[in-house]
Amino acid sequence: MAKPLLIVVMFWSVFTVGFAATEACEEGGNCASTRIEKGRAMMQMRQHRTSTKLVAGTVEYRTRHDVNREKFAQPNPTPLINVEKIDIADYGHIEDGDQDFNGMLAYPKEASTATPGLLIIPGKGGEKERHKQWIYMFAGRGIASLAVDMVPPNAADQKEEITKAVEYMKSDACPASIDPDDISLMGYSNGGAIIAKYIAEGWDGFQAFKNFITIAGLRKDDGEAVIEGNLMSGKGFLAVQCEDDPNMGKLNGVAGFVTSVSAKGAFSHAICYSSGEHRPVINTNFYYEVTSFINDPSSFVDFSSCVSEGNKKGENGMVELNWADTYSSEGDIYACYSRKKKERTNMDGLEFNVWARNNGELACQGYCLQTENCNAYEFLTEALGTDKKNCILYETPCENPELENDHPPKRIA
Repeated sequence: MAKPLLIVVMFWSVFTVGFAATEACEEGGNCASTRIEKGRAMMQMRQHRTSTKLVAGTVEYRTRHDVNREKFAQPNPTPLINVEKIDIADYGHIEDGDQDFNGMLAYPKEASTATPGLLIIPGKGGEKERHKQWIYMFAGRGIASLAVDMVPPNAADQKEEITKAVEYMKSDACPASIDPDDISLMGYSNGGAIIAKYIAEGWDGFQAFKNFITIAGLRKDDGEAVIEGNLMSGKGFLAVQCEDDPNMGKLNGVAGFVTSVSAKGAFSHAICYSSGEHRPVINTNFYYEVTSFINDPSSFVDFSSCVSEGNKKGENGMVELNWADTYSSEGDIYACYSRKKKERTNMDGLEFNVWARNNGELACQGYCLQTENCNAYEFLTEALGTDKKNCILYETPCENPELENDHPPKRIA
């Protein structure tokens, strides 16, 4: 089969908004306002579609894999979005948690029409906090996104929770204007495995969704799954996984499941990365690619093949940059982040909960590269606040760091 090039056609009005804003900033205008305008232009782009349509049940791959920060990074979403703590009625709360809300919702401030929606269910830990960055980034790209707790964590049966959450998104109680016919379901790790399980059994409750996305959620056995019924006919499916994922058996099972779903008449796709382990979100083009799929699965062309091509599986989705330590000398290490809000100098709103140890630092580094004007990050030894933030992003590090830390703050060299 020939491998077609993916040609994306954007409308000139969107391009000129971003160009004019950039030009104004370079000529001494208000750069903060400029970034907001560029962000709005990016959100407008979601309404424009690629010119090529695929037939449901077919899969194509791109022949080029250009990954550069200028193309894939997005403006800081904070000034472009509203973020609200949500407590879904009769949903419940995690027993050992210290919060009285079970969801976090982020949505565009100035959407002229109802936007696509995205519901995110967590992995085994069951908590929404680690997906705060996800909902920020997707909302910044024009998709109203809700991350929920799973009550109880790692529940074997999550149908009731998924149903209540999507019903909330479609209700008048939801402050975001969401197109009820354009809601996607995303699951991370065990959340993704739950989605695959319910797709295979043809659960009728999934009729509430337009698309399904598993993030590091497929195992080898899924490649041999029998897909029951016709649930997936005309719907979209996307698997995102890494070749070096030790938790899920690498890419084994991905191609088989995607093919089986495609055979049911779905627009079935996969993004298979060569690296990222159990956290494919750290790849620089992750949010760009997933947003493209959500906006139009019928036009989406897979970033990479998930089957062996010689000794190669997956494609690299990361921008390679050199990082240097900041403010560490004579064995002492300090961070800029302050426990006092008035003294903080980090990028507005960009304080996140990531994994511990090396995996967390790589995730934090990845978030920085996915955000325009982020030039430094800090991975904190102690996760702070009720949202357990330990990843802090900066345009410019402070000059007098005072918070003792085990990890040297990093800046782009």
